[in-house]
Amino acid sequence: MPDEKKIKIEEEVPRLSRDSISARLAVINYAVYVVELEESIKNATVSRQFMTSYYGGNTQSTFPSIAPSHLERHGLDDFMYVTLSWNPYAPKFAGDSGFWFNPGLPDDNQESEEIHRVFVRLAAKKWLYVGQYKLVPALPLTIEEWKSQGEVMKRTWAEKIHRGEWARDVRAIVWSWKTKGQKPTKAEMGEAIARKDKYSHISPDDIRYAFDEGRLVVLAWCMKCVSYAEDFQRYIAREFAHWVPPPPKSKKRSKKKLLTSTSREPNTGQKRKRAHSEDRSLSPLTPAPLTPSPESEGETESEDGSEGEEATDAKRHIRQYVPRGTRSRPSSMKTKTEDSGSPAY
Repeated sequence: MPDEKKIKIEEEVPRLSRDSISARLAVINYAVYVVELEESIKNATVSRQFMTSYYGGNTQSTFPSIAPSHLERHGLDDFMYVTLSWNPYAPKFAGDSGFWFNPGLPDDNQESEEIHRVFVRLAAKKWLYVGQYKLVPALPLTIEEWKSQGEVMKRTWAEKIHRGEWARDVRAIVWSWKTKGQKPTKAEMGEAIARKDKYSHISPDDIRYAFDEGRLVVLAWCMKCVSYAEDFQRYIAREFAHWVPPPPKSKKRSKKKLLTSTSREPNTGQKRKRAHSEDRSLSPLTPAPLTPSPESEGETESEDGSEGEEATDAKRHIRQYVPRGTRSRPSSMKTKTEDSGSPAY
């Protein structure tokens, strides 16, 4: 287990006072789940690439989608991956409680009965399984708490929402506020989201203003551990101990024509053309030891702690920003609820 002092906390993340943290954790009665497991096994970490190889999903998503071929084999589709560099209040030890942040509307953090198999990134290539967690809505950051955040944090969040494809619906809501001059109705927000517009003209300043006025907020969820899959942790700890990462795939490149000294053809100095990306179609299921999944090919674990926030897939975030009446959630959140369980051996 790495020293907590060595965990790098980015300036871009929300910071809360002790009183603010305590008030929010009161929602779950400061719950801590006691895990009765040998320390050497309980604290054993794995790499994200290992998890992708054994269980599927890419190496960047917070809530990765699992391919049907993997799901048929092990039945687990409840993974949640959190980094401390972006969520410094996430659990650091098995069974601990914590927080998870995401931008959204003031009333968007609805409670769900879904349970998530949570891994927390403690250091580069060191992901710790901390347990099966329920996300319980807590108070979002108040306008005062938002304004008290550092300039780097506020600027970075505005820039990410401005650029990220995952945040298109957030920009649509900001646009709807701007054009109506008042809080849009659910129907008006739905119309804005339904338009075929990326809303890239919504500037970081527009987004900053929306946060300053409380039109957008930094949502918070308490992370409450409800159970711990001991057999699952024993299995991945044992398998990872002798797992050998596959060698990286070399990219195909067009061969440059060799010119002899007697050739009359001049050296034009043309650059090589980039080869077309390889087919990543699913391969047949293979027995254990498992081969890397198609999702992991060409993927590398982010070393800067990012959770794929520049991804083109909105499924990397907890929910789409839609009118409250629908209670819809992205497909990545429609996971199989499972309090605990061991993988297929």
